[in-house]
Amino acid sequence: MCFSPPASGPFERIRARCSVWPVLVLVVALSAGGIAWWLLRIRAGLVGAASTYLRMATFAWKAAGRPQDAALKGFMTNLPPFVHVSNRVFELHGGKLATQFCTDRLGFEGTLFITTNDTLILLEPHGFRLVESGGTAQNN
Repeated sequence: MCFSPPASGPFERIRARCSVWPVLVLVVALSAGGIAWWLLRIRAGLVGAASTYLRMATFAWKAAGRPQDAALKGFMTNLPPFVHVSNRVFELHGGKLATQFCTDRLGFEGTLFITTNDTLILLEPHGFRLVESGGTAQNN
């Protein structure tokens, strides 16, 4: 604990040491905040890259006439191996969203889904959230 000792004598070393702590705490706090921001930006970039693959798969699926069953299996051979067919249904705001494709290759624990109307849903261990809805970003 810092206190105000006399201006001279054996207490000058204590005063000099006490003035370093606030600066050290500030540097550590700013560094931790910078690292957290950097990690969040990397995560957002990984989701953005995965969403590009899913959008490409959905666009190609629609252009191919929305194949199903055996035709869908043949269609999937033209997609990257980390894009999978999905039939999961999410309930959101009283409506149901049926997914068409997904990928779990995000660089972190989670799965990104895309519906037939281009809605992106990120499923994480603590729940799911809407990433984009029909091309409009959602801030959650």
